[in-house]
Amino acid sequence: MSGREVRSGRASLRALSLLGLFLFGCEQDFWVSYDCVGYPDQPECQDPCPGECIPIPPLEFNGPALLWIGREVDAPLCPDRAPKPVYEGHADLDASNQCAPCQCADPVCVLSSGVTASSSPMCQGPGFIPLDTPAGWDGSCVSPATVVPSQLGSVTIEPPTLSPCTPIVDHVTTGDLGVPSPWGTFARACSGEPIANVCGDPGLLCMPSAEPPPPGFRQCILFLRDGEPQCPVDYPERHLLFGGLEDTRACTACQCMPAGPSSCAASVSVYADDSCGTWLASVLVTDTPLCQPVAGGMGMGSLEAAWVIDEPGTCAASGGVAVGQAKPVAPSYFCCQPAPDPGQP
Repeated sequence: MSGREVRSGRASLRALSLLGLFLFGCEQDFWVSYDCVGYPDQPECQDPCPGECIPIPPLEFNGPALLWIGREVDAPLCPDRAPKPVYEGHADLDASNQCAPCQCADPVCVLSSGVTASSSPMCQGPGFIPLDTPAGWDGSCVSPATVVPSQLGSVTIEPPTLSPCTPIVDHVTTGDLGVPSPWGTFARACSGEPIANVCGDPGLLCMPSAEPPPPGFRQCILFLRDGEPQCPVDYPERHLLFGGLEDTRACTACQCMPAGPSSCAASVSVYADDSCGTWLASVLVTDTPLCQPVAGGMGMGSLEAAWVIDEPGTCAASGGVAVGQAKPVAPSYFCCQPAPDPGQP
């Protein structure tokens, strides 16, 4: 359409408006209504509020804002028309405190850690040569070192030991904190910048984030005082949310003590060669080191052991008791408009 045709069309509309004034006595209403149908981009045809004019909240409230409530894993980002996150909180706390039963590793009889050769007959030195057994020794023949005859007058044989009662740490927890969160509900409030003085009523405020909100959001206001609010009629639904969690849940330490008697005794033999073939002496050791003289003129090169008594006993467990609790803190009340009916357009 040419510019001349547009100007001609507008002139025709103005002529019609004058006719309307003559016939109906209402030039402005007739002109704006008729002209906006044909020319919706005209300034007088634009809504001064790009969102919605809504009642200004009472003094004890702040907002409004768009509030999303649901599972945290599903929470969307703030929408473009309300891009500023102003609150995040939770509800529906399920923070049980459960501790697995305390368990203990059973004690074990452990064979001698070795022998020490002495140059004197009564294990008094002056020369000493240690023959240490390997860790976890099962008593089979070992040859840690060789002691020549001039260095051997006696041997000190170490007794077997009993491993202590120890907790199995992996079987004690510090409370079931939930996966991934002890909260069942997450909430995020988002706000846009209000536009003042465009609604034609001092009791109304233009909010770009007003209803209808994006899916999952609703229009809400935040209560600023202590206690429970009486929600205004424009925002009738009340929601209690919490800003944090005070968590003192724990389990008492697991402790293990011997239960009943225990007894460990072993026969330890020393040999002149390095393959436990030429026997020198055998000693029964229980709970204290023993000194065993060795015949002169012989060296020493190996040793072996065998259990005579292998009764380590058992352990009694205690502890692993749940203590403390988790409780929500920093409560906040939101008053919201009802969620939109999904069946409504």
